[in-house]
Amino acid sequence: LVGSEMCIETGYVESNIAFVRDYLKKELPQIKLIEPEGTYLLWLDFRALGMTEKERENLIVNQAKLWLDSGAIFGQVGEGFERINVACPRATIKEALDRLKAVITANTGKYDGFAENIKGVNRNVIALAGVTVIRVTDWFGYKLWL
Repeated sequence: LVGSEMCIETGYVESNIAFVRDYLKKELPQIKLIEPEGTYLLWLDFRALGMTEKERENLIVNQAKLWLDSGAIFGQVGEGFERINVACPRATIKEALDRLKAVITANTGKYDGFAENIKGVNRNVIALAGVTVIRVTDWFGYKLWL
């Protein structure tokens, strides 16, 4: 077994889920974990931040340099949520959550009109989206997909 399969078989995913749960409770209590039902894809509830989809996308993609799955791709019922893949190294998850914490802390109270100021090219992106873990380098800069 390799990659995501190995993480699932060895119980690593369950320990990553516990890590995310504890991190959110301690460091980002405004983001709620929707308890998973047998999957390595976690749903995070961002609605308490009071941001629009565009504002949240700007915060996550352009500021935190993360690539998650927006719940909006699943329709109106998914708005306000993000989906992340935790079948990856814990260090990657911690870095992603630390980045998220930093930008949320820096932008608290600054969301009004926030999404209208998106500029520049994303660089050094960590992606915790979908079901694949790959590393990609393109002419925009280094990107890490999970």
